[in-house]
Amino acid sequence: GGCAQRVDGVEVETQAEGRVFESSNTGENILAWIGEGSSDWKDYRYEVTLQSTDKDSIGAVFYYQDADNHYRVTFNAGTNTRELVRVSDGVETVLASDHGGSHWTRDAKLEIAIKDGEIRVFLDDNSVFGTVTDADPLSGGSVGFYSGSQKSSQFDDVFVGKLDLQAHAGRDLEVLDDNSDGKVTVHLDASDSYGPNDIVSWKWF
Repeated sequence: GGCAQRVDGVEVETQAEGRVFESSNTGENILAWIGEGSSDWKDYRYEVTLQSTDKDSIGAVFYYQDADNHYRVTFNAGTNTRELVRVSDGVETVLASDHGGSHWTRDAKLEIAIKDGEIRVFLDDNSVFGTVTDADPLSGGSVGFYSGSQKSSQFDDVFVGKLDLQAHAGRDLEVLDDNSDGKVTVHLDASDSYGPNDIVSWKWF
Protein backbone atom coordinates (compact mmCIF):
# COMPACT_ATOMS: atom_id res chain seq x y z
CA GLY A 1 0.00 0.00 0.00
CA GLY A 2 0.95 3.63 -0.31
CA CYS A 3 1.25 6.01 2.60
CA ALA A 4 2.33 9.53 3.36
CA GLN A 5 5.68 9.97 5.11
CA ARG A 6 6.71 12.57 7.65
CA VAL A 7 9.95 14.43 6.92
CA ASP A 8 12.05 15.83 9.77
CA GLY A 9 11.85 19.61 9.96
CA VAL A 10 8.72 19.84 7.79
CA GLU A 11 5.54 20.81 9.59
CA VAL A 12 2.28 19.12 8.64
CA GLU A 13 -1.16 20.30 9.72
CA THR A 14 -2.86 16.90 9.76
CA GLN A 15 -1.96 13.33 10.52
CA ALA A 16 -0.15 11.65 7.62
CA GLU A 17 -2.55 9.61 5.51
CA GLY A 18 -2.31 6.99 2.79
CA ARG A 19 -4.37 4.58 0.76
CA VAL A 20 -4.03 0.96 -0.29
CA PHE A 21 -3.10 0.23 -3.91
CA GLU A 22 -3.59 -3.19 -5.54
CA SER A 23 -1.82 -3.27 -8.92
CA SER A 24 -1.26 -6.93 -9.76
CA ASN A 25 -3.61 -6.88 -12.79
CA THR A 26 -4.29 -10.56 -12.11
CA GLY A 27 -7.15 -12.77 -10.96
CA GLU A 28 -9.19 -12.27 -7.82
CA ASN A 29 -7.39 -10.56 -4.95
CA ILE A 30 -8.74 -10.08 -1.41
CA LEU A 31 -7.05 -8.14 1.36
CA ALA A 32 -8.91 -8.75 4.61
CA TRP A 33 -8.43 -7.37 8.11
CA ILE A 34 -7.61 -10.17 10.54
CA GLY A 35 -7.45 -8.96 14.13
CA GLU A 36 -8.43 -10.08 17.59
CA GLY A 37 -12.16 -10.79 17.64
CA SER A 38 -12.74 -9.73 14.02
CA SER A 39 -14.03 -13.17 13.02
CA ASP A 40 -16.96 -12.62 15.41
CA TRP A 41 -17.99 -9.19 14.11
CA LYS A 42 -21.63 -8.99 13.05
CA ASP A 43 -24.49 -6.51 12.58
CA TYR A 44 -22.30 -3.60 11.45
CA ARG A 45 -21.85 -0.76 9.00
CA TYR A 46 -18.80 -0.87 6.76
CA GLU A 47 -17.66 2.10 4.67
CA VAL A 48 -14.73 2.36 2.27
CA THR A 49 -13.70 4.72 -0.51
CA LEU A 50 -12.97 3.00 -3.83
CA GLN A 51 -11.19 4.18 -6.94
CA SER A 52 -10.79 2.11 -10.10
CA THR A 53 -8.46 2.89 -12.99
CA ASP A 54 -9.42 -0.17 -15.05
CA LYS A 55 -12.56 -1.68 -16.55
CA ASP A 56 -12.42 -4.82 -14.40
CA SER A 57 -13.89 -5.58 -10.96
CA ILE A 58 -13.45 -3.63 -7.75
CA GLY A 59 -15.35 -3.94 -4.50
CA ALA A 60 -15.30 -5.18 -0.93
CA VAL A 61 -15.80 -8.27 1.19
CA PHE A 62 -17.55 -8.49 4.55
CA TYR A 63 -18.48 -11.16 7.10
CA TYR A 64 -15.12 -12.53 5.98
CA GLN A 65 -13.89 -15.76 7.59
CA ASP A 66 -11.68 -17.05 4.79
CA ALA A 67 -11.55 -17.31 0.99
CA ASP A 68 -14.39 -19.87 1.07
CA ASN A 69 -16.73 -18.04 3.46
CA HIS A 70 -17.68 -14.37 3.04
CA TYR A 71 -19.91 -11.89 1.25
CA ARG A 72 -18.57 -9.99 -1.76
CA VAL A 73 -19.92 -6.93 -3.54
CA THR A 74 -18.32 -5.96 -6.84
CA PHE A 75 -18.61 -3.33 -9.57
CA ASN A 76 -17.40 -4.14 -13.09
CA ALA A 77 -17.26 -1.29 -15.61
CA GLY A 78 -16.39 -3.60 -18.49
CA THR A 79 -19.55 -5.70 -18.20
CA ASN A 80 -21.60 -2.87 -16.67
CA THR A 81 -22.63 -5.14 -13.79
CA ARG A 82 -22.90 -4.98 -10.03
CA GLU A 83 -23.17 -8.13 -7.92
CA LEU A 84 -23.69 -9.20 -4.35
CA VAL A 85 -22.43 -12.73 -3.77
CA ARG A 86 -22.43 -15.09 -0.80
CA VAL A 87 -19.52 -17.54 -0.66
CA SER A 88 -20.24 -20.43 1.72
CA ASP A 89 -17.95 -23.48 1.91
CA GLY A 90 -16.53 -22.39 -1.43
CA VAL A 91 -19.92 -22.32 -3.18
CA GLU A 92 -20.86 -18.94 -4.70
CA THR A 93 -24.48 -17.77 -4.74
CA VAL A 94 -25.49 -14.50 -6.42
CA LEU A 95 -27.90 -12.78 -4.02
CA ALA A 96 -28.46 -9.68 -6.16
CA SER A 97 -27.26 -8.28 -9.46
CA ASP A 98 -27.90 -5.15 -11.46
CA HIS A 99 -26.72 -3.41 -14.60
CA GLY A 100 -25.16 -0.07 -13.84
CA GLY A 101 -22.01 1.86 -14.56
CA SER A 102 -19.17 2.51 -12.18
CA HIS A 103 -16.82 5.47 -12.11
CA TRP A 104 -13.22 5.47 -13.27
CA THR A 105 -10.37 7.52 -11.84
CA ARG A 106 -12.41 9.19 -9.14
CA ASP A 107 -13.29 8.27 -5.58
CA ALA A 108 -16.60 6.57 -4.87
CA LYS A 109 -18.03 5.95 -1.41
CA LEU A 110 -19.20 2.40 -0.73
CA GLU A 111 -21.42 1.75 2.29
CA ILE A 112 -22.57 -1.69 3.41
CA ALA A 113 -24.99 -2.39 6.26
CA ILE A 114 -25.81 -5.91 7.44
CA LYS A 115 -28.06 -7.20 10.21
CA ASP A 116 -29.79 -10.55 10.66
CA GLY A 117 -29.31 -11.51 7.02
CA GLU A 118 -30.56 -8.18 5.67
CA ILE A 119 -27.95 -6.51 3.47
CA ARG A 120 -27.98 -2.97 2.11
CA VAL A 121 -25.39 -1.59 -0.30
CA PHE A 122 -24.98 2.08 -1.22
CA LEU A 123 -22.65 3.63 -3.78
CA ASP A 124 -22.25 7.39 -3.41
CA ASP A 125 -25.35 7.34 -1.15
CA ASN A 126 -27.51 5.64 -3.80
CA SER A 127 -29.01 2.25 -2.96
CA VAL A 128 -27.63 -0.39 -5.33
CA PHE A 129 -29.90 -3.41 -4.75
CA GLY A 130 -32.47 -2.23 -2.22
CA THR A 131 -32.78 -4.46 0.85
CA VAL A 132 -31.48 -7.96 0.12
CA THR A 133 -32.50 -10.75 2.50
CA ASP A 134 -30.24 -13.79 2.62
CA ALA A 135 -32.30 -16.86 3.54
CA ASP A 136 -29.15 -18.72 4.60
CA PRO A 137 -26.98 -15.97 6.08
CA LEU A 138 -23.39 -16.19 7.19
CA SER A 139 -22.80 -15.78 10.92
CA GLY A 140 -20.30 -12.92 10.91
CA GLY A 141 -16.73 -11.97 10.16
CA SER A 142 -14.27 -9.26 9.25
CA VAL A 143 -14.05 -6.83 6.32
CA GLY A 144 -11.71 -6.38 3.40
CA PHE A 145 -11.03 -5.14 -0.13
CA TYR A 146 -11.61 -6.92 -3.45
CA SER A 147 -9.71 -6.32 -6.70
CA GLY A 148 -10.18 -8.43 -9.82
CA SER A 149 -7.67 -8.04 -12.68
CA GLN A 150 -7.29 -4.35 -11.95
CA LYS A 151 -4.25 -2.36 -13.08
CA SER A 152 -4.76 -0.16 -10.04
CA SER A 153 -7.47 -0.51 -7.41
CA GLN A 154 -7.36 2.06 -4.62
CA PHE A 155 -8.96 1.85 -1.17
CA ASP A 156 -9.18 4.52 1.54
CA ASP A 157 -11.25 5.94 4.43
CA VAL A 158 -12.24 2.63 6.01
CA PHE A 159 -14.85 2.67 8.77
CA VAL A 160 -16.45 -0.23 10.62
CA GLY A 161 -18.94 0.50 13.39
CA LYS A 162 -22.13 -0.49 15.08
CA LEU A 163 -25.33 -0.43 13.09
CA ASP A 164 -26.76 2.90 14.24
CA LEU A 165 -29.59 4.90 12.69
CA GLN A 166 -28.74 6.13 9.17
CA ALA A 167 -31.08 8.32 7.09
CA HIS A 168 -30.88 7.81 3.33
CA ALA A 169 -32.75 9.84 0.74
CA GLY A 170 -30.39 9.37 -2.22
CA ARG A 171 -27.44 11.43 -3.33
CA ASP A 172 -27.12 15.17 -2.78
CA LEU A 173 -28.86 17.27 -5.43
CA GLU A 174 -28.83 20.92 -6.39
CA VAL A 175 -32.31 22.37 -6.84
CA LEU A 176 -33.35 25.20 -9.15
CA ASP A 177 -36.07 27.79 -8.70
CA ASP A 178 -36.97 27.86 -12.39
CA ASN A 179 -39.91 30.29 -12.10
CA SER A 180 -38.33 32.69 -9.56
CA ASP A 181 -41.18 32.35 -7.08
CA GLY A 182 -38.79 31.62 -4.22
CA LYS A 183 -40.08 28.05 -3.81
CA VAL A 184 -38.77 24.66 -4.83
CA THR A 185 -40.54 21.33 -4.33
CA VAL A 186 -38.31 18.44 -3.31
CA HIS A 187 -39.49 14.84 -2.89
CA LEU A 188 -37.59 12.78 -0.32
CA ASP A 189 -37.89 9.02 0.11
CA ALA A 190 -36.52 7.56 3.33
CA SER A 191 -37.32 3.94 2.52
CA ASP A 192 -33.63 3.07 2.21
CA SER A 193 -32.87 4.29 5.73
CA TYR A 194 -31.92 1.72 8.34
CA GLY A 195 -31.00 1.26 11.98
CA PRO A 196 -30.72 -1.28 14.78
CA ASN A 197 -34.52 -1.49 14.99
CA ASP A 198 -37.30 -1.39 12.41
CA ILE A 199 -38.18 2.13 11.23
CA VAL A 200 -41.95 2.61 11.30
CA SER A 201 -42.15 6.31 10.37
CA TRP A 202 -39.95 9.30 9.54
CA LYS A 203 -40.04 13.06 9.40
CA TRP A 204 -37.56 15.37 7.65
CA PHE A 205 -36.38 18.59 9.33
